[in-house]
Amino acid sequence: MSQISLNVVLKETSVFTSELLIGDVIVELADTEIVVQELYAEFRGRTTIKWTNIHTDKIFENEKEHFNYRYSLMDQPAQLNKGFYKFPFTFRIPNDSPNSFESDDGRIGYTMRVILKLNSETAIAEENFPFYVFNRTYFDDLPMSTLRKLVYKDEIDFTICSIPVGSVHLYISLPRTAFYLGEEIKIDISIKNGSRKCLKQCSLQLIMKCELEAISRYEHISEKKVIEFSIGFHDIGKIKGKTENQIQNCKLTVPENAIPSVIKHFQNSRNRLFNKGSNAQEVIKENSLIVITYCLKFLAQPGIETEIPLIFTTSGFKPDRSSIPRTTINTSIMNSSNYSTATKDSSPITDHAEMILQKRKMEYEENKNLQHLKDNFIYRGHFYDSALTRPINRGESI
Repeated sequence: MSQISLNVVLKETSVFTSELLIGDVIVELADTEIVVQELYAEFRGRTTIKWTNIHTDKIFENEKEHFNYRYSLMDQPAQLNKGFYKFPFTFRIPNDSPNSFESDDGRIGYTMRVILKLNSETAIAEENFPFYVFNRTYFDDLPMSTLRKLVYKDEIDFTICSIPVGSVHLYISLPRTAFYLGEEIKIDISIKNGSRKCLKQCSLQLIMKCELEAISRYEHISEKKVIEFSIGFHDIGKIKGKTENQIQNCKLTVPENAIPSVIKHFQNSRNRLFNKGSNAQEVIKENSLIVITYCLKFLAQPGIETEIPLIFTTSGFKPDRSSIPRTTINTSIMNSSNYSTATKDSSPITDHAEMILQKRKMEYEENKNLQHLKDNFIYRGHFYDSALTRPINRGESI
């Protein structure tokens, strides 16, 4: 058999969904006068999961094929001589392809398999070449509530032998809950320690959660496994008992190589969200074996842990927003609040407070005098600034 070398040169090793994967297949022949019957490529996307439960020794595994396409590089058999040959190709990535991901327990992988068949059926040369696929997402694909200021409130009670010894009140302020890859997140946090306990090892962390679903090999029982990866860390230190501390401008950076959040359900429901008869709580579940989400965690000892869900997009707003389809949107809902408020029980902001906020904003626009309004601000938490904070409207730069 002749010595045959197969290689692939890609224009980009990473490509977004609905875009073209462009490259060339390079065939190197060491001998002369060989007849190539077929030369083709197989593009494949596949999710594979496998792990072992260390407590029961049960093996869990699952797999799902996202696509498998064949691309012919030669129209008919050809005789090739010694030398190098280049065969260009283009392949459009399906729109519903999930983001590439790899871990010890599961992976979402994409490969290009090049196969060359000679005049003998047993004489076959083949090679596998990986590439990476990601979803291109923008702030425009998200509901406006994720782009408003958010203040998260939580209360932790300490008890010793069923006797309460104090509470810890926690307030975390975020400019919004959606960020793009590579963006710096500025966080303000207020911790009121009403107990005598000293809170140790206080920190803020960006966490990537990976939920894998698989089936046991013999019992055929479905089970889910959650893996957490820390992708950002900010140390706060100790908080003494019976004290109140306000820490401003805690900085965490979203890694540029992080996997974007899956937000396809926002794209599907965005046009229906503010229309009559729509259900604002509607969520379209993705049929995925691997689900990746992000959150901001506050951790402290002893035993304090709270988290805020976050969304990461590949970019901010779209460069050309004139192409965004216009939808019927209730503008009173869009401008009802400069920010959102979240608690551990997801308590909404009262309507009365929203009416007061609207009144303050109208006074600010009419007077244009910050000093005159200095004593008229309302505060619903340690970091609310209702008069100076204005809503993020579509088309504005953050």
